[in-house]
Amino acid sequence: MACEQLCQIRLTQDICGCIPTIVSIDPSIATNNSTFCTLLNIPCAVLVRQAQAKGDLYCPCFHPCLENEYTKTISSHSWPREEYLIHEIIPLICEDPERATKVETITGYTCTDFLLFALPEESVKPFRDNFVKLDVYFEDLNYEHIEEVPSYDEYQFLSDIGGATGLFIGASVLSLVEVVQILVESIRFAVSRLRK
Repeated sequence: MACEQLCQIRLTQDICGCIPTIVSIDPSIATNNSTFCTLLNIPCAVLVRQAQAKGDLYCPCFHPCLENEYTKTISSHSWPREEYLIHEIIPLICEDPERATKVETITGYTCTDFLLFALPEESVKPFRDNFVKLDVYFEDLNYEHIEEVPSYDEYQFLSDIGGATGLFIGASVLSLVEVVQILVESIRFAVSRLRK
C-alpha cells in the first residue's frame, strides 16, 4: 500500500502538477516548489486515482523480497510490590546521599523512616508511579519462510521439448517402417500378379 500511495503521489504530481492531500505524504516527495491540489486540481487527481485503480496507469509495485512482521501481546500488572520496593529498591536508592534527599523531597519521609517503620501505602505510591519494568519475550522462536518459485522453469521446458521431440521422432520412424512395409507388400503383390 505504501508503494501504491507513493506511486499515486508521483503520478498526480506528473499529470496534474500538484500533490494530492488524500494520502499521507512522504517528505522526500514534497519539494519546495510542490503545491497541494486545490479545488481546481481535485478532479484531475481523482481521475488519476481511478485510472491507477483500474490499472490504466502502471505502478511498479512488487512484493518485497524480505519482510519482518512482529506480533505483539501486551500484559501488565503493578510493579514493584510493596515488600520488594521497601526491602530492595529503596535501600539501593538510599545508598546515594543525593538520591536519598530526592526520596525525602518526593515522599516526605526519610530513608530511615522507610527502613525502620511500617509506613502507609501512600508513601510508596510515588515510587510505583515512577518505576516501570519492561520484559520483552519472543512469542515463539518459529518463523515462516515463504518462497516464490516459478512453476515452470527452463529445465522443465527443455525436458518437455526433449520428450515431445522423442515422441515425434519415434512416431516418424514407425511411420517410415510402415510406409516401407506397404511398399514391399505392394511390390510383392504386383510381382505375384504379373507371374499369374
